[in-house]
Amino acid sequence: MRKDLYEVLGVKPAASSSEIKGAYRKLARKYHPDVNADDKKAEDKFKEISEAYSVLGDKEKRAEYDQFTRMRAEGFPGGVGAGFDFSAFEAGDAGIEEILSELFGSGRFGRPGAGSEGGRGGVRAARGQDFETRIDLTFEEAVLGAQKSLDIVVPKGCVACNGSGRAAGKRACGICGGRGLTDNAETVRVRIPPGVEDRRRIRVPGKGGAGRGGGPAGALYLLPRVAPHRVFRREGRDIVMELPLSFPEAALGAKVAVPTLTGPVTMTIPSGTQGGQKLRLAGKGVPASSRKGAGDQIVVIRISIPRSLDTRSREIIEELARLQPGVKEREP
Repeated sequence: MRKDLYEVLGVKPAASSSEIKGAYRKLARKYHPDVNADDKKAEDKFKEISEAYSVLGDKEKRAEYDQFTRMRAEGFPGGVGAGFDFSAFEAGDAGIEEILSELFGSGRFGRPGAGSEGGRGGVRAARGQDFETRIDLTFEEAVLGAQKSLDIVVPKGCVACNGSGRAAGKRACGICGGRGLTDNAETVRVRIPPGVEDRRRIRVPGKGGAGRGGGPAGALYLLPRVAPHRVFRREGRDIVMELPLSFPEAALGAKVAVPTLTGPVTMTIPSGTQGGQKLRLAGKGVPASSRKGAGDQIVVIRISIPRSLDTRSREIIEELARLQPGVKEREP
């Protein structure tokens, strides 16, 4: 059973045309996929509100819908909207394209052909196609961010027909076959933001396929593959590493050089440090962003025990063992 279209837009059946339009503008701004990357629920919600507005935003279609709901209230079989021909109403009617253009500079997300007439050469304005491609990153590039060059092949406006899809005499362009687009290889420069996670898509707006009829370009989605690091691993926004210490360093304390992704730093090891203990280097993890603070580097202590001892070292350790309460004496 379909939802009531007035409920979808959050307005009452007696709402004025301006109230309906205002409700749609507010919801479109909230759920448009361009501001909700990789959010399938938001995309579905956007399609739902666009369908509702394509009916309620048109005077004649709204009247027909209202008549249908009244019939249902009077005993017409089925739920609200049952039997109503929604397929006749494509989002793009009722000024949807104009509203989205005002909000985002583009029409309906991912809907080739769902634009207004009067685009370049008479082609319907349509947003360009989105594309996804893999990008390989080092551990450092993923954590700290980077600028990368990427070779891609995407559709661009056909230069032979200026994107119209038509040649002289209104025949289909022989270069693009009437599509208005041709596949073009190019090298793009993309910015990898700090803190990228393995297999977590990155959206690069405007770097996908060219729009038709003056429509906006699609987006390029990068799918990162992050190489492991021989020293560091990542836990959320923190960077974790293991630091081997000798027994004297752990027992007496020391100042030691510790590697970080931005260069070595000196860390003070407190006396009596235990194996497995975690020390923290503040701000040495994933850099801060506009939404999240910087992570830390967690240093996990591992006590390094020598596998063989010379005579003097053994004597010293045996003497230390005798001085330690609760330590069992070695059998001769």
